[in-house]
Amino acid sequence: LDPHDHGTCIEIIFVVAGRDSYSVGGQTYELSGNSVFVAMPGEEHQSHEAYQGLSEHVWVQLDLTVSRDFLG
Repeated sequence: LDPHDHGTCIEIIFVVAGRDSYSVGGQTYELSGNSVFVAMPGEEHQSHEAYQGLSEHVWVQLDLTVSRDFLG
């Protein structure tokens, strides 16, 4: 993906198995199973297609500015 951010959302990616690669702040992180990547609100980041699709991961975005009915 091209560099992007998610506004007021925190993005959390849990790499369950395999490998994946993400960049933030000019630094590239090579992740493997049982790793976590976190992009803070407004933080520009990107994924790399080198490993995308060859891993199992859980991807979550949380907007902590909306506190009412958070889980509803």
